[in-house]
Amino acid sequence: MKTRQADLLGIVSASLCIVHCLLVPLCILYGLVSESAINRWEYLDWGFILLSGLAVYLATHHEDDFHKRDCREYDQPEGGRRLAQRMWAAWVVFTIALLLHDIWVPALYISVLSSVGLAWLHLQHFRKKHFVVVTK
Repeated sequence: MKTRQADLLGIVSASLCIVHCLLVPLCILYGLVSESAINRWEYLDWGFILLSGLAVYLATHHEDDFHKRDCREYDQPEGGRRLAQRMWAAWVVFTIALLLHDIWVPALYISVLSSVGLAWLHLQHFRKKHFVVVTK
């Protein structure tokens, strides 16, 4: 999978996670979801963790090779590497918050914010990696 597709996968999965996190409480509140469906929806958390981790890995795993080969494509030689580190940090926060949201209520808000951060970071990575203007 190319980094472009990995970034798009990351943006889509983070966006779906945000929608899921916002709709589930509303569906429970209005009684639109049965008790058995609520228990099955928690498996989506694991799916979002795995999908977002895969997207971050595929988007960033060639970052060092890319910089050794051609550093002109970023504003700074370390720019892409720092962006990759931020993506991994956001994924770790997202994973921890998602795993703790049943026992610690603020973790739900942290997971939504980190999901927004992941989508934004994938968008920035996509923009820097694929819409590069090289000046001479």
